[in-house]
Amino acid sequence: METLGAATEAEMVAEFVRAERDSPRQGARQAAAAERLRTDDPVQLLAATRGYPDQYLFTGFPRNTTWRRVLLLRAEVADIRLYPFEEWKDYTRGTRRADELARELREGTMADQALCESTARIAELYERGEPIPPIIVATDGRSLACIEGNTRLTSYLRSKAAYPLPALLGESREMGRWKFF
Repeated sequence: METLGAATEAEMVAEFVRAERDSPRQGARQAAAAERLRTDDPVQLLAATRGYPDQYLFTGFPRNTTWRRVLLLRAEVADIRLYPFEEWKDYTRGTRRADELARELREGTMADQALCESTARIAELYERGEPIPPIIVATDGRSLACIEGNTRLTSYLRSKAAYPLPALLGESREMGRWKFF
């Protein structure tokens, strides 16, 4: 892992909202929240769609988290745990490891055609070196879990891209309290 520099919580929120705004799965929810709230303020949008700073996705998320921009090596990326969607836990045989899901997708044994198609499309972008928003990852200093960008993370591992993966990394020794860690 190479540290590129410090980041702020505000940068994390802005990147989170930007990535979801551009997402085929989450974009409509972001747009509806922006219209309903009549705002494009990232903090308000993340609060409305994901419960930021202390509900839903952020239940138990440590307030003392420090942020930095990093480049993750492929081997480090393979160890990241995915968000605990029930179907993703099933696809990874309970491990939540992104490399397990990527392997299933590469082998073509996945029944979820929408996931197969979306990860194949994004994997091609990685292979061409296209700009893609960084994933957002949390750590307790020992292991990593994806906060935002699970499909991009899996797509990167499905791809043949050899360069390190850009990420925003949030670190706290209390990360184990986070409901989804």
